[in-house]
Amino acid sequence: MKFNRWQFVGIFILGLAFLPRLATAGIPFGPLQFNVTGPTNHIWDASSIPELQQLDFEISDENTEISFAAPFVQTGAGKLAGIGLTQLEVDSPVFVGTITDAVYKATGSVTSSRGVARLTFTGLAKGLAEVAGKTRVLTGKLAVKVAIDSLLETASGAYTSSGAASGYGSIKEVGTLDFTWTDVVNSMGNGSWSLEMQLTNDGVKKIGGTARVTLSSGAHFDLTIKGAYKSKTDTSVLVLTGFAESKGSVLKVNLTGSTISALQGKVSGQAIKWKP
Repeated sequence: MKFNRWQFVGIFILGLAFLPRLATAGIPFGPLQFNVTGPTNHIWDASSIPELQQLDFEISDENTEISFAAPFVQTGAGKLAGIGLTQLEVDSPVFVGTITDAVYKATGSVTSSRGVARLTFTGLAKGLAEVAGKTRVLTGKLAVKVAIDSLLETASGAYTSSGAASGYGSIKEVGTLDFTWTDVVNSMGNGSWSLEMQLTNDGVKKIGGTARVTLSSGAHFDLTIKGAYKSKTDTSVLVLTGFAESKGSVLKVNLTGSTISALQGKVSGQAIKWKP
């Protein structure tokens, strides 16, 4: 069979019409999940520690016990934050009772790099009470610093507890926290986490969608996806950005086909760097 010149042109144009479909056949689409378990990429959730959400501490030398609820959240940037009304309970030589309209504030942060995480937390409550015949501001405060080594599976920390009555005096105690790696896992989970992505695309190059990082504690962070696909190499680069309460979390995800080949960024203040 012989083809004239115009028939060859027609066949060539017809072939070009099919090129976009063939070139973008591998563009990622739909659900994609990945689990991260390695110790150098653990993510911790301090808001799941009951002893920090509900503070109860002693200043032993002064025969004083102070307790109050200090509910807080851990943000996408790794900040610990909480503020509001609480009941401040004090049992001390100068005052025994409950201040029902005390105000509390919780602050702190969580950071990590290469398997070592550091947690700082301060919980403080203030309220008015009668002390030595005068209305005074009573303050209770607990500050802790914790280091968690996922590689060695160890944990250590120190605390400073204090109390004060305005115009009367203050007391303080400093000590070492008594807890183990088992205590860390029991309260926050084992540090592993999962990434779930729901990918969309324009059929050519652009990739979008949503993602969720879920920690072993059950806490999660939501992110939006923007990225691009290269048909020549069948690879994609995605940027995941936290929004609303998850703002501050950012992940860069490399895909080969629909398989994750690298992860890098920060989730809730904690550094992530993974490659197979």
